[in-house]
Amino acid sequence: MGVHDTVGSGFFIRDDGYIITCHHVIFPLDVISIKYKGKQYPASWCEDFSNIASDIAILKIDILDVPKVQLSVPKDQIVSSMVYGFPLHKEVQFTKGYDIRGTLEQSSPVNTLSTYTKYPEIFNSQPWQRKPDPDDTFWAYKIDSGVSSGISGGLVLDVQSGNAIGVIQSSTSKKSYAIKWKNISEELKKLSINPDSVAVFSTVALRHQKNTVSATANISHLPSKSYRELLGRQKDIDDIMSALLDESGRRIISIDGIGGIGKTALAQEVANQALSNGFSNVVWLTAAEKEGPEKMTFNSVLDGIAEQLNLVSLLKLKGEARLSKTRELLLQKKVLIILDNMETAEESQQEIAERLFSIVGSSKALLTSRHRFKSSDSDIYTIHLSGIDKDAAFGLVRDTALEKNMTYVLDVGDENLEPIIDAVGNLETGYSPLALKFMVGQLMEYDPKTIIFYMKKVQIRSNPSDLSYNLEVREFWKGIFMKSSRLMGKQDKRLMFLMSRMFEPNIGTGEVEIVKSAMELSEQEFLNVRNKNWKISFLELGTPSFGSRSKQRIYLHRLTFSFFSSFGRRRG
Repeated sequence: MGVHDTVGSGFFIRDDGYIITCHHVIFPLDVISIKYKGKQYPASWCEDFSNIASDIAILKIDILDVPKVQLSVPKDQIVSSMVYGFPLHKEVQFTKGYDIRGTLEQSSPVNTLSTYTKYPEIFNSQPWQRKPDPDDTFWAYKIDSGVSSGISGGLVLDVQSGNAIGVIQSSTSKKSYAIKWKNISEELKKLSINPDSVAVFSTVALRHQKNTVSATANISHLPSKSYRELLGRQKDIDDIMSALLDESGRRIISIDGIGGIGKTALAQEVANQALSNGFSNVVWLTAAEKEGPEKMTFNSVLDGIAEQLNLVSLLKLKGEARLSKTRELLLQKKVLIILDNMETAEESQQEIAERLFSIVGSSKALLTSRHRFKSSDSDIYTIHLSGIDKDAAFGLVRDTALEKNMTYVLDVGDENLEPIIDAVGNLETGYSPLALKFMVGQLMEYDPKTIIFYMKKVQIRSNPSDLSYNLEVREFWKGIFMKSSRLMGKQDKRLMFLMSRMFEPNIGTGEVEIVKSAMELSEQEFLNVRNKNWKISFLELGTPSFGSRSKQRIYLHRLTFSFFSSFGRRRG
């Protein structure tokens, strides 16, 4: 943004071309222009929506259907966020962006005029060429590092939720400020934007609740999250949390549904909320896919409970003494036991569930599987998970495209995206989140008509009770994987084969040096292969869950793992 010797950052707050930035960025300019996707746009200053006293300017360019950023008000005192902007010396990176991390703290009101000290007096030839009054102040978060010139006006993002929580001011000192939305709440209302309306759902606020987690809770074992925001699942989360918090309710909750529907992601979101709602610990155990001693049995579940709660004495007990001591423990402590992907357990998932019911005590258990659990009114509360609705499907496609820097997907337009979305689901069954992510990856190479044409051949038309249903589900995923695999090069496929042989699905590894060494690739070569597979959606990049001390992991979804495992066996 800018002419003369000034440049700044900004971001869209509405999809019809409204942009927010700092007023001091446009103050010295005779003409305001915006660079977006390599193209220069003339911009107009929207005086009615701007607030000079708070150093906020709202601009408008003539463009439609641009990706906007959701605004949110965090409720916590201290947040860790990311700042996005474009320093002047890195202007060539406009299409990629530039980021820094920092910790934000509550600040006293900041004098607005102090930001303008480096600017000379300017003849007021344009209506925006006005400085704030000497006594003007704004509410802000303080960031404990300086940010480069040109980042002013940039996005302060809560990475977990994907929401903007403020606008950054650059500084030459060792501290900077993020301007809060409360300064311009009235102006935003004129644009039909209300950051307070999404404050309750901000994961910034959820992360702040980590102070309510027991100091003894060991949650480093929770799996990494492969999503920024879990879209379309609020009702499911609410239903599960209500069942978990009902002291007189059923002790076991089960989630079943086809592969790729989001069972593990839903369980992860519930785990995070449980730790902020009275549960002292979460035990998370994933049933192994490969044959061996790690296959899930009831005894391995008992081992996992003892290990993750750091109770070595339990591991030494056998038989009834062990059951009795575990039952006693789960009566005294409120623990959430999550058993994921139970369809691959060595023992029957029903048998494990029934034996678990006898010891769960005051704690609760959450089980996920592709197969349904048999249930009566007194034992298991069952949730049959279907796909997300169409609004959430559109949101997931946009979110995936933005996260993976594949913004050209958004240029396809909703009128072309909707038939693609409808090709992987319908209003009755919902839409598979994983399938939607693969559709985004396929748009790297294929045009929408090609994707729609072949997806019509593998659509799931049967109901779960029909005999042909499981066959149609298998053909559905085989069609998606085969089409996506044609986007891969030799090294891309090699990485997938290695991952399927070396690591369990949904777990993978945080030690990427092992994989890079096995492939004999340089750092940059490995990153290129990793990112290619991530964009296609064969590879998952997981960020550590709330409170977890684990590293970012690379791993395969269970369906992807099965595809490359069987593909490798067919090859030889």
